[in-house]
Amino acid sequence: MKWRDIPEETAHRFDLPADAAAGLPRITLTGRKRLSVENHRGLLGYSTERIEINGGRVRVCVTGCDLYLRVMKKDAVVITGDIYSVELL
Repeated sequence: MKWRDIPEETAHRFDLPADAAAGLPRITLTGRKRLSVENHRGLLGYSTERIEINGGRVRVCVTGCDLYLRVMKKDAVVITGDIYSVELL
């Protein structure tokens, strides 16, 4: 077994969501107006047209119009506005 497979194997054995065990963000898009990101590690950039979130292994880039950071907690971010795209980099 390789080291990179350990988080997924652990999640499988303990019946946990693989994304949480691997330290990946959980992204939920509701329509084109609301996006929530759980398991984040902070913001990298913020404007009304683009928000970048540190997701650990990935960077989540949200583009749109009138984007607003509705909620920012230690473990979750909620963004509202007209969301055009969500990219994982």
